Amino acid sequence: MKKILSFVFSMFLGFSGFSQEKIEKKEDQKSKKTICKKEVYICNSTASKTYHLTKKCGALKKCKDSIRPICKAKVEKKFGRLLCSFEKN
Repeated sequence: MKKILSFVFSMFLGFSGFSQEKIEKKEDQKSKKTICKKEVYICNSTASKTYHLTKKCGALKKCKDSIRPICKAKVEKKFGRLLCSFEKN
């Protein structure tokens, strides 16, 4: 009987530790998400190669696809887009 109780108790401790690890991993993943410091706008067109600081940019008004807000860091790193030449000044 002691062996059975000991086994059940050790299994309980093992599973509770496992669930704690899952919780810690989820918290780590949440903390790794980048916080959007600067939101910019892109045209969802596959031909588009730039991002825009405002929705009212003259070049962005020509977009025939949807306009999407996105983090500046993400658009530069992930999509490789450059700042619109209309807004460089």
